[in-house]
Amino acid sequence: MDKDPLILKGKGVYKSFGGLQALADVQFEVHAGEIFAVIGPNGAGKTTLFNVISGVDRDFIGEVVFDTQPISHLPSHVISRRGMARTFQNVRLFKNLSVLENVMVGCHGWASPGYVRTVFRLKRSRKEERTIKEHAAGMLKFVGLEGRAEEDVESLPLGEQKLLEMARALAAKPRLLLLDEPGAGLNDAEMEMLKSIIFKIRDQKITQLIVEHNMKLIMSVSDEIMVLNFGTKIAEGKPSDIVRDEKVIEVYLGKEKGFA
Repeated sequence: MDKDPLILKGKGVYKSFGGLQALADVQFEVHAGEIFAVIGPNGAGKTTLFNVISGVDRDFIGEVVFDTQPISHLPSHVISRRGMARTFQNVRLFKNLSVLENVMVGCHGWASPGYVRTVFRLKRSRKEERTIKEHAAGMLKFVGLEGRAEEDVESLPLGEQKLLEMARALAAKPRLLLLDEPGAGLNDAEMEMLKSIIFKIRDQKITQLIVEHNMKLIMSVSDEIMVLNFGTKIAEGKPSDIVRDEKVIEVYLGKEKGFA
């Protein structure tokens, strides 16, 4: 069966920090609607790759194409407006805003230029405020946080803060969502919730690119997996292929982890 069209492509991506080569000739292709995972040991270059793709880091060599349009070296806010959103390895929320207001901030890509005034209640447009609030509330419900809307962000445990960051990213109405270690620090129940939300996002026809160390999660949700080691791609394929790849087992999975 033919795959859907490409939504993201990287060709010859190199990134160095001083004398350290963080990414070396990385090539990848992500198809629309796919759940594409990037795995590898600590220091493999996974988050660096996310930063390059999303425009957080523009100092690199190579080409990144999103939805047929080159985005190499574009600033992150421009890339975001083209339909890409992301979360971060370390949760980045506005602690002086409520749970709902944090999600409202994620609407900046499609709201009018006055959205900031709406969020901070300065000369707001009642109609736009209502639209943004309704959309943000819908995203909270999508991730199961509808009952926490008016609470302070710092009152949420880590697992719910991660879900909140996902809700904020989804509020941007992305076609491509980058999730950087969404399962880090979650307990088993929270991990199952995360898994169900990832599948719900796929049902919305949103492509997902995920960096994650929890192999149980990755093997159960991914359509395709790319493995990095010291900034170089060492394998790519379906989960069933990756768990049998001798090089991946040697440098990352390990027989003691039960994947060999």
